[in-house]
Amino acid sequence: LAALGLRDLAATGHPLITLGHDWGAVVSLGWAPRHPQLVAGVATLNTAVHQPEGAPIPAPLQAALAGPVLPASTVTTDAFLSVTTSLATPALDRETRAAYHLPYDTAARRGGVGGFVADIPADPGHGSHPELQRVGEDLAALGRTDVPALILWGADDPVFLDRYLDDLRDRLPHARVQRYERAGHLLVDDRDITAPLLQWAQLLQGRGD
Repeated sequence: LAALGLRDLAATGHPLITLGHDWGAVVSLGWAPRHPQLVAGVATLNTAVHQPEGAPIPAPLQAALAGPVLPASTVTTDAFLSVTTSLATPALDRETRAAYHLPYDTAARRGGVGGFVADIPADPGHGSHPELQRVGEDLAALGRTDVPALILWGADDPVFLDRYLDDLRDRLPHARVQRYERAGHLLVDDRDITAPLLQWAQLLQGRGD
């Protein structure tokens, strides 16, 4: 926090809004309840903070996590990345798709891809499961306060199904929700989310005046 200057910004009246997607949203939604004195609002794109016990994880993740498929699809090859970047609607242009792949152009640079997929808590016995549970519980506690929340959701996401959106709504009952039909996992590429995000942020600014 000191290195980022977030405390100083908050102290001088600059509202701090968290925003994340996928694992980044789990991180940001886990961070915000720990720093309620700094956070003016929380926003999230498609993500999940709870995996219902007994419910199977979505089929694409089951496939990616299946035994030897995991290292082969995430590290040895860029198959996982290729599938992910093919989910955009409309399709990504060549330059944008290449930009997504550029940081992971060799197997040596794809270790993080394999690592974050392996970290998905597919069942209660997974090492990451307790921490995800904590994030969900803390987020529900935040939802019982007056901290504003915004959920921007791509409805046609094969990974983050509507059951995860319903769970977020339960935890953040006061959240403003904008659900985009025929938009999916790469919502930031599928639709212009800048306008609704900034409009919401401006409302927060007025709320503090």
